[in-house]
Amino acid sequence: MRWNWSTPATPRRTATPYIDLGSDYYQRLLDPERRTRDLVRQLKALGHDVTLTPVA
Repeated sequence: MRWNWSTPATPRRTATPYIDLGSDYYQRLLDPERRTRDLVRQLKALGHDVTLTPVA
C-alpha cells in the first residue's frame, strides 16, 4: 500500500495586505473604565471588599 502525501493548495492572495495591529492592540481596544468595573465585580464575587481611590 502506498500513501500519497500532498500539500494543500496555496491559498489565494487577497487584495488586502497583512497589517500588524501591534502587541498592545487588545489593551488599547478595552475601555479602562469597563475593565475596572469588571475587575471590581470579579473581586467582589470572590468575597473581597473593594475600595478604589483615583491616583492624584
